[in-house]
Amino acid sequence: MEPKIVTRPAFTVVGMKYRGKNEKNEIPQLWEKFMSRAGEIKRRANAFGYGVTDNYDEKTGEFDYLAGLEVQDASDVPEGMESWQVPDQTYAAFPCNLKNIREAFQQIYQQWLPQSGYQRADGPDFEFYDENFKPDQDKLDMFIYIPVKKQ
Repeated sequence: MEPKIVTRPAFTVVGMKYRGKNEKNEIPQLWEKFMSRAGEIKRRANAFGYGVTDNYDEKTGEFDYLAGLEVQDASDVPEGMESWQVPDQTYAAFPCNLKNIREAFQQIYQQWLPQSGYQRADGPDFEFYDENFKPDQDKLDMFIYIPVKKQ
């Protein structure tokens, strides 16, 4: 699994947040709940979806996850949602699909990163879903972005 190393400008995501370990598939449930309310988000930048992960706690294994859409500005966030700023950063972008997402994260952190010449940089990881994303297909139609810097 070889990524593309890319630099992405900063962007803002508005969506719904989950905190936990995703032990009972809470994230797919969050996406269902979010998609039923996505139409409430104003000033969308595009049709791309993002699953942004941040604030990982090594002791508990808990993390924050935001299922959302990119916006041009976050001045009007719907009730029950929040906005997160994703910084301008260099990322390793890995192609993936929903069926192998857990395995992909394991390979990235346990195999690729230790051998890559890169180290994880500060900032959130994110899943990127473009307008062609179809959750029920096996094709590689999403990407996992990991913030990196040269060792």
